[in-house]
Order: sequence, then structure tokens, then C-alpha cells
Amino acid sequence: MTPPALLSAALLLLLLPATLTDDGLVPFEVVVQNRLLGTTPQAYITHVKFGGILLGGLKRLMNSTNTFRFTYTEDPDYGPYLESVNGLARNDDDRTYWELLVKMTNGTIVRTNAGIGCYIPSENEEVILNFTRWEDPSAESEISNVVDDQDGPLTTKLGPRPHRGRHQS
Repeated sequence: MTPPALLSAALLLLLLPATLTDDGLVPFEVVVQNRLLGTTPQAYITHVKFGGILLGGLKRLMNSTNTFRFTYTEDPDYGPYLESVNGLARNDDDRTYWELLVKMTNGTIVRTNAGIGCYIPSENEEVILNFTRWEDPSAESEISNVVDDQDGPLTTKLGPRPHRGRHQS
């Protein structure tokens, strides 16, 4: 390589965003929160291989600490579905479920359009597992600052969330 080409290659390597750790892992944060009880959120750090899914990061986290546990079921149409986190299970009778949210770098909280089996975390992203309740369509929602990443901004009415829908984890 000629010196200008070598210099260009070195500059290119310096300018590339550092999306991977040295071993090809993408670190991210998992925050467990209970919007219904207003308890203090619990934060954890985990990682996936580049392009890896959230489910893998959650399994890795569960295997590395005894303070994080989760269960899920496999739905034939929607894939892995989050059932419980740290012993707190969703309940259809109470209309409660674990909502999958992501806090963007600009502070906006987004409801993903993928569940734990399809969502691919980004480096240093904050993934929020939020225990909440789906609302009656005529009821005012307790969430007003969440943006749906496919359908645009949500107003104060979220409407019902089916217990096995695409917006759930």
C-alpha cells in the first residue's frame, strides 16, 4: 500500500462508529419497571452478538446473575412471548402484561414493533421491560409520552392491547 492509501485506510478505521466491542458483542441495558406499583426500576447490563436478538441477551443476563429471572412461552404465530420477569407474571384477568419499550438516545421512549424474539438491540441502548395494563379503548391511558415506532405518536389513548399482539414482548 502506498502511504496515502495507508493513511486513508487508517483514517477510515478511526471514523467508523464503534458499534462492537473487541469480541463482536453489543452491550445494552435492560431496565425492569413496574408502572402500576411505581417501584424503583432495576437496571442490568447484558449483551448480544452483533445482530443478535433480545431473547439471547435476556437469557445471557439470567445465566450471569441471580437477580434477574424471566419466563416466556412460544406462540405459534407471534413467537416468544414474555410471561414473567423477576417473579411477576402477566395476567389476562387483570389485563396486565410486560410491555417492551426502548429509550432512544434523544430520550424518546418507543414501543417496538417486534417482540423479544425479533428485536435486535443497539449498542448502549436502554431496553425497558415495563409491567403495565392494557386499557379499555374508552379509558384514558397512563402513558402519554410513548411513541409507537411503526404507527407514529400515540395520544393519551392507547386502546386495548391483545394479550398476544405484535406490540407486546
